[in-house]
Amino acid sequence: MKNTSAIVLAAGKGTRLNQGQPSEKPKVLYEVAGKPMIDYSIDLLAELGVADVVVVVGHLGEQIEKHLGKNLKYVHQPQTTGTGEAVRLGLENIDKEAEEILVLYGADIYHRSVIENLLGQHRLSGSTVSFLTKDLENSSGYGRIVRDEKGNLLSIVEEKVATQAQKKIREVNDGAYLFKRGWLSEAIKKLKLTKVNEYFLTDLVEQAVLEEQKVLALKMDFPGWFGVDTPEQILSSGKQIEKWHK
Repeated sequence: MKNTSAIVLAAGKGTRLNQGQPSEKPKVLYEVAGKPMIDYSIDLLAELGVADVVVVVGHLGEQIEKHLGKNLKYVHQPQTTGTGEAVRLGLENIDKEAEEILVLYGADIYHRSVIENLLGQHRLSGSTVSFLTKDLENSSGYGRIVRDEKGNLLSIVEEKVATQAQKKIREVNDGAYLFKRGWLSEAIKKLKLTKVNEYFLTDLVEQAVLEEQKVLALKMDFPGWFGVDTPEQILSSGKQIEKWHK
């Protein structure tokens, strides 16, 4: 994909995988179904023909670079200042000819068909911002999709700043985004530091809505995505991924 570049977010400390303490290895190098989590995203991008890939690393980032090798570009995020700051740093190293930016989380696992559908629907709709959503019985830990009484998209609210009413929302953000590069380059500069001292990438959705940009929230109807944050999710995701290959 000549005009598509990707940013993979891989700066997590893995505290929820290590009893609340920074892990002895990067979160994205924990294995699911016998394969480091980040390999799923990197392999998927290669299958899709996305050659220009920037990996944003932080905690023990040198281990990630050693694992993935020298064919990718790396950016170091020195402080945990949020996903918005990570993407801003990644953008500085993206190919100048890229027209759209795909952002994936290195510790999330996506079925190829899901990302292909996101790319296709984004282009077909002419959206400025597109992202995946899914309904979960237990939405704890995820950004909630906030809509008005008519079902129109308003924003994504991260759990860290969500109200008790918002935490009851079952529709969550799946952590895969596609942006028009021109809009993203300007919009990322407008992100504001939240009350938890982070720049949230998800705040760009509300920004785009307020600007009356076209925003596509593409809801998934099958288990083609797994966010992995706990040892239990490593096991459950692994079982589901094995079913993908049967």
